[in-house]
Amino acid sequence: MNKNEIFRKFMQNPLIKEKTGLTELQLQSISLFNDTPNRLIDVIKTTILNLESDQSIDSVARKINQSFKRETI
Repeated sequence: MNKNEIFRKFMQNPLIKEKTGLTELQLQSISLFNDTPNRLIDVIKTTILNLESDQSIDSVARKINQSFKRETI
């Protein structure tokens, strides 16, 4: 399974729809490589993209934390 297939699988999860408030059509239109309007989806994308590139979990966690800090400034 490649990273795009993993991302698509997450977007099909009913819990993602519930937690993001996005419609099924909106979730289907989100791409792994484009900007998204939702922090939860950004975290999923960051995790998939960085773990797939063999970065350490600590490095991925820092990137996720940085993305949350950027949004609150």
